[in-house]
Amino acid sequence: MKTLSRISSFVLDLFFPARCALCDRIVKYDECVCNDCLSKVRYYGNYCKTCGFTVCRCESNHSYDKALCMGIYDGVLKEGILRLKSKMSQQMCRFFAEWVRGLPEAENIDAVVFVPMTKKRFKQSGFNHSKALAKYVSSAIDKPLVCNALVKVKDYTHHKLSANERREYVNEAYECAASVKSLSGKTVMLVDDIMTTGATLNKCASLIKDLGAKSVICVCVAKVEKISTENTAHTK
Repeated sequence: MKTLSRISSFVLDLFFPARCALCDRIVKYDECVCNDCLSKVRYYGNYCKTCGFTVCRCESNHSYDKALCMGIYDGVLKEGILRLKSKMSQQMCRFFAEWVRGLPEAENIDAVVFVPMTKKRFKQSGFNHSKALAKYVSSAIDKPLVCNALVKVKDYTHHKLSANERREYVNEAYECAASVKSLSGKTVMLVDDIMTTGATLNKCASLIKDLGAKSVICVCVAKVEKISTENTAHTK
């Protein structure tokens, strides 16, 4: 069996080489990220796991119960997220899902939901990267993926808006799906790629609780460390 496994690994590496989720270099078939990139990832540590910020903002009302982020939106991790958005990197999804599987919170999840995009944006890109992340997370933690919980009905340009205007527009952008009844009493994991101000996560978590969920645990690939004019285009 060991010999057969080595032969299978050789064939996969030779004809179907896997590529690093962050730099696109060839890696072993069972790896997601090369060692060089792995050493450069800035993991998001020393932050409040309830509100998701390094300086606790728990005094501000938020609808989610926890916000957990893998790393900081910078360097190789930022490049990996941009690659995910442009061409749906399965390796990036695998990398994130493996991190989520190691979280203690993953043991108590009943269902997985993702932040939706508008139909217009979906037609332009051909896929929803948050849904792709959620599919891999769902598989990794062996919990059902609920695809029709939320809908996004409005797109807007973040970088032209103030923080208060962004919060106002986020409140108008998302809605509950009319027919969902599968979240009643459940602990839901809400998946997205980036957390900035937390406005999108907060709105979506509020809607998920309107659908009857007991609690909402948000998980994101990266947290924007400092909110500036340059990165508000990614505000979530």
